[in-house]
Amino acid sequence: MDFTSERIHEVLKELIKIPSPYFQEQAITEYVYQFMKNTGISTFRQKVAEAQLQDYEGENIIGFLDAGKEKTIMINAHMDTVYPSSDWKTDPYKPYVSGDEMVGLGAADMKGGLAVMLLLAEYLMNQLKEGITPNYNVILLASVDEEGPDSLGARIFLKDKLAKRVDYALVLESGQGLTRGEAAFPSVIHRSLGCYLYLITVTGQSAHAADPEAGANAIDTMGKVIEALKKVELEKSEGFSRPVSNVLWIKGGEKALSTPEKCELLVDFHVTPEENHEKLRQQISETIKALKLSVRTEVDFWRNGKGEPILYPPYDWDFNHPLTEALSKSCRNITGQLGENAPASICVGDFNHFSDAGIPTVILGPDGHHLHAGGEAVNLKDLEDLTAVLADFLLIG
Repeated sequence: MDFTSERIHEVLKELIKIPSPYFQEQAITEYVYQFMKNTGISTFRQKVAEAQLQDYEGENIIGFLDAGKEKTIMINAHMDTVYPSSDWKTDPYKPYVSGDEMVGLGAADMKGGLAVMLLLAEYLMNQLKEGITPNYNVILLASVDEEGPDSLGARIFLKDKLAKRVDYALVLESGQGLTRGEAAFPSVIHRSLGCYLYLITVTGQSAHAADPEAGANAIDTMGKVIEALKKVELEKSEGFSRPVSNVLWIKGGEKALSTPEKCELLVDFHVTPEENHEKLRQQISETIKALKLSVRTEVDFWRNGKGEPILYPPYDWDFNHPLTEALSKSCRNITGQLGENAPASICVGDFNHFSDAGIPTVILGPDGHHLHAGGEAVNLKDLEDLTAVLADFLLIG
């Protein structure tokens, strides 16, 4: 299998040149649609919109090769990126090669994986013309809004009847980027921390700022709550990094010279599968109650526009799953290294939602670094090898 570096360089450069921060994916959606369609694979657009959640309309692009097989494999890459950070020293949309890497916004997260998926479609359809059929039905999902607040692309796809056919999901995120560099290509990640978000509200008593003792300062009180949150014990699990909590934002007070009556705080807990989101909420409430504060406090889930808790459930699929074993062997066939049983992802993403839908989900992607930051880069040799691994997995494994 020959996947030339020139072809991968060409496609990846074209993708990086197209700005596609979340909620602004129209141009790259069109590029991906036309590319897939030109390969000959059955290609269609899937409308992504949820008026109660976001004032946004986008499209997933889906390629489907129905080979008439028993099992269906879904391969996923998201098309959106974060917005450019201020630490870029070059134009983030002018990619360039540096050594064995390509630098540009989204290079690793995850236009490298997207380029692999597009070239895989091209290769599979060329093989089909030669009478070579894959061993599985193949769904290629290019999704939107992974970096955004609602994972709308993945969630809309999971409501589609086509999603019911998926037996196994393979996400082409950079494993190195998801594990603090621990899972170098070709490590196969079969587990991930989850993310539970809680909104904490403190309601004090307003008073004139010249006489603060006449009121109850909600911001001062929230400071005590923040310190108490650091003492909440989280469930550990073998194979997972230490669960952590992090205050994401805090707001309160007003412009007038008044003691702040109300203060809100959003706290994130990155958790293992041993943690239950409802029990954790109760534990947070009990921790705050133990402070014996003189003001009213409330702990609720962070909810979307439909009133649903925003959750990224953690997961741990068996590494000995037959398809994971086949994928690992394909890694060895191409790279000489058996796909390793990698540490859990410390990050969350669409893969948490695929798993929560009951789909065995793994991550296999190229090495990369500086994700969500200036100088983001992806390893080009890994992209060549990853394309070959996937072709081996689908056609031979």
